[in-house]
Amino acid sequence: MSTKQKIILRNYRDGDSERKIARELKVNRTSVRWYLQEYKRAREKLFSCDTTDEVLLEDLVKPPTYNSEDRDKKKYTEEND
Repeated sequence: MSTKQKIILRNYRDGDSERKIARELKVNRTSVRWYLQEYKRAREKLFSCDTTDEVLLEDLVKPPTYNSEDRDKKKYTEEND
């Protein structure tokens, strides 16, 4: 089971807070919040249209994506160590 799935289950099934989940799974609290919001959006999308449960399941198991377009490019130098 992926970390993302563990986070969602612990929040919805067990009722654990974001802070508790982050502390026990050793994950950044911002990441926990992001995964839960992403799951909530998928649930709303599922209930708002005539799609199947596959949409929700795909969002549960897909790996996280990161947008790195806005990041500054940094060149590695020995000063960075």
